[in-house]
Amino acid sequence: MVISKDIIKLVKTYNKANLINILNHIQQKEGFLSEKNIEYISKELSMPMARIYEMASFYSFFSFEKKGKHTIRICNSPSCYMNNSANILKAIEKTIGLKSGEYNNIFDFEIAQCIGCCDESPAMLVDGISYTKLTNAKVIEILNNIKSGKKTKSINYTGKPPGEHAMNILHKTNFMSLKKAKSMSPENIIKKVKKSGLTGRGGAGFSTGLKWEFVNKTGKEGTLICNFDEGEPGTFKDKFIVINNTETLIEGIAIASYALKCRHAYIYMRGEYDYLKGKLQETINSSKKNLDGLEIEIIEGAGAYICGDETSIMNSIEGKAGHPRHKPPYPAQSGLWQTPTAINNVETLINTALLFCEGWNNDSRLFCVSGDVEEGGVFEEKTGLSFKELIGKAKPKEKVKALFLGASGGCIPYDANSCFDYDKIKQKGASLGSCTIIVVDKNTGIVELCKNITAFFVHESCGKCTPCREGNYRILELLEKITSGEGTKQDLLLIEELCDFIKTTSFCPLGQSSCNNLSGALKYFRREFERLCK
Repeated sequence: MVISKDIIKLVKTYNKANLINILNHIQQKEGFLSEKNIEYISKELSMPMARIYEMASFYSFFSFEKKGKHTIRICNSPSCYMNNSANILKAIEKTIGLKSGEYNNIFDFEIAQCIGCCDESPAMLVDGISYTKLTNAKVIEILNNIKSGKKTKSINYTGKPPGEHAMNILHKTNFMSLKKAKSMSPENIIKKVKKSGLTGRGGAGFSTGLKWEFVNKTGKEGTLICNFDEGEPGTFKDKFIVINNTETLIEGIAIASYALKCRHAYIYMRGEYDYLKGKLQETINSSKKNLDGLEIEIIEGAGAYICGDETSIMNSIEGKAGHPRHKPPYPAQSGLWQTPTAINNVETLINTALLFCEGWNNDSRLFCVSGDVEEGGVFEEKTGLSFKELIGKAKPKEKVKALFLGASGGCIPYDANSCFDYDKIKQKGASLGSCTIIVVDKNTGIVELCKNITAFFVHESCGKCTPCREGNYRILELLEKITSGEGTKQDLLLIEELCDFIKTTSFCPLGQSSCNNLSGALKYFRREFERLCK
């Protein structure tokens, strides 16, 4: 069994947290996970081959057979779908002579559910590099250059802030916040964070200080995980932060680690953001003089939306399939390798540093706006602003009729005078969550958009529980029946019944929130469904 020197060297770096990193490296270098390499890893790590296969088969980026030299992933998120990704897909098929799911010696062609470039849609990844605002001509040029061996100029997402005004989230703290924090005890830092009112910005909205307090009350050394696995369609603000203010994020991680008595923190980064790994690692390296021995390790995912869940992310770091865990115990009690663990997303942790500065405002949020707009992007605004004010900044293409709050936050009608307020949005039967706004204008069909989102959840279901795994699949079948003209109004009642069942019986938040978009759409836009029924 001949194993390359690079892989032998790589496997020697195993530290129990980086199995997925090792597999990612092999996949990128050799194009697949061969049986001989898995057997070698198994032998060297004294780990059953079955466990490695079980783990690797969970993630969509891993393959057990040799495919094309170059991997194309065309995004089919709601925003890309609304901006003609279907035409881009046809252009790719025509250029390379393959349908999605097929491969030859040169290309492996796949459909990705969301690659986090929603404001620059339509988009695709080629060998981990993002190409955005695609046109048929751009796609043909890129792929023909690759086929002929020419260097291809990347059209990579820049993360440029919208407008000219300074954004508070981009303020450089230059490790002065960490210096202030270290003049305080961990307990007093937690009190300060609690008093500030900072809550999780990933969607759940739980008190950050209270989460840290639960960890500290165990009396044990804590563990910190920075959740950079933002896979929610329409969400790209954490990427925006990493592109534009990585150093202050690292400072926020250092402050949180000090408060938690944590000596080894993790950044779990989604695999679709591989092109940002170098920038992130460079910033960690250049910040070491300020970190007092704190180790920050990047763990890279491999294409699994479920790993944004706080318990799934821990299983993934532990080298397992990313299934969610039962709670209790909660992560703050017994998390990563049974240690008390705090999981906070990128926006939350950068605010941990910023709240030590004058002028910080807890009402400020990052809104991701995409969909049927000309100038989508990340907008820093205070909660409570009107729909008209925020959506107007993104310049809608046509008259707006609806807003989807990501894939899981629900669907509500557009009312210019309504406000982006957590309680008021909740009264409409939706959730503002992570402030993800997908704008839908009069020319986009609600039913087709719901079908696109349902297909996303069918693909991303981890398969652990029957309600989510089977229920969303059955809903997708019914939506396809309706859009083909074969559906009846009775099918709409069945969809509503399935939505209620999935919401109340699914194991984790993915399943529980998977039908929110459809429930809202049927409540407010039922006529669009009924017009397609017999």
